[in-house]
Amino acid sequence: SYRATNVPVRITHKEVLTANNMVYQVLDDTDVIDTVTIRAPRSIIDALDDENIIATADMNEMSDDGTIPIFLTTNKYASDLDSITGSISQVELLVENKKTKVVRLKCTTSGEVSEGYMVGDITPEQNQVRLSGGESAIDSVSYAAIDVNVTGFTADINTLADIKLCDEEGETVDSTGITMNVSAVRAKVEILALKDVSVKATYTGTPAEGYSAHGAVVSDPATVQIAGKSSIVSSMTAIDIPGSVLDVTGATSNVSKVVDLDDYLMNGVEVVDNGHGSSATLTVEVSAVAAKEIGLSYNAIQITGVPAGYTASISLPEDHDGNAIENYKVNVLGFEEDISKVTAEDISAYADLTEVSAAQGGPGKGSFTGVPVTFKLSEGNENVMVSGNVNITVGLTAEE
Repeated sequence: SYRATNVPVRITHKEVLTANNMVYQVLDDTDVIDTVTIRAPRSIIDALDDENIIATADMNEMSDDGTIPIFLTTNKYASDLDSITGSISQVELLVENKKTKVVRLKCTTSGEVSEGYMVGDITPEQNQVRLSGGESAIDSVSYAAIDVNVTGFTADINTLADIKLCDEEGETVDSTGITMNVSAVRAKVEILALKDVSVKATYTGTPAEGYSAHGAVVSDPATVQIAGKSSIVSSMTAIDIPGSVLDVTGATSNVSKVVDLDDYLMNGVEVVDNGHGSSATLTVEVSAVAAKEIGLSYNAIQITGVPAGYTASISLPEDHDGNAIENYKVNVLGFEEDISKVTAEDISAYADLTEVSAAQGGPGKGSFTGVPVTFKLSEGNENVMVSGNVNITVGLTAEE
């Protein structure tokens, strides 16, 4: 005898189904015969090999239960065989109506990009897949999916990804018997650089009389993470919110406003949602102004704008008894916690002769009245203002 293994069965007259818009699926691999045994005289056996065995199943002979008898023969010496038998005698089919359906294409990524980067948009060349096959198989498919591995990437990915079919639970569906209009889809995966930047804001307007805005605008959060093309975000250090956004005009208490930071970023850059979205709360503290009186010395006023060749001196005012008044007083305005730290040593006073001298006849006149005094506070007192309408008389003496 002669024994062959894994002999394929050719199914003929498939048009019996296709003409009626039917499809079939072979069950349990019954279109392959595990073992075919031939009995014949030795001379015939020696002249045969596996390629001479022909197994067919004619769809015209299909039973109502979807089984088709297998016919075995050889392409030579067929009439000289004593017998030819197979380990199975029929092909088993699942026969159904043919169905076509279009499903959405879902795109995902796997793996981790390099540190300091994140995955942005995933854009496939198409977002639908057309399926065709047996009704039960097609009905089991909920959507199509592709996945792109992004491990280690720092730049955009453009790749061809194989399509898999999934059910409602996301489990992969056996695609045997299902044909797709495409088996793979090209997709672009955007890789964005990450950077931490601060939120900076200013304000406009003036609070109500007797009130003042205290310090800089405070943002919550103070820093956020942004994502965008590396060439863009690498040069960014802050998100700047213009003063027109926060107006304190007439305010008697703190002024706050919630802003969408994405509105103040250029195209292609966005705030990474780390639990607070892209919003930030901007607040400027407004409270009543306090005042403190401080005494200063006239002799400490620095005279500027003195013409070359002259020496300037201050003519001290006198009281009702004709005595020279050596000191004067100014008010420092601000919040109590700020003005409490200010002393006379923090205030510098200046009197500029330039405009007054020109208006009153030039240096030859010798004495100038109504010279205004301006004030400057030392570093660290930016939230304090000096209030005082002080004018002095300055004399000029020609140098010998």
